[in-house]
Amino acid sequence: EKVSQGREHFPAAECWADGGITLRAARLLAAAGAQHLVIGRALFTTANYDVTLSQFTAL
Repeated sequence: EKVSQGREHFPAAECWADGGITLRAARLLAAAGAQHLVIGRALFTTANYDVTLSQFTAL
């Protein structure tokens, strides 16, 4: 909700999201207008780095 509100009020600003970004959250954030996602833990704690990176990149 905060992301979509921010995009409405500041459409020219880039939107970043950080903290607890799971694949599910990433889908929701991207749909709300987030343009950049910091996915540290989700990426570096996965069993298969390449698959996880591909899933996030596909968003």
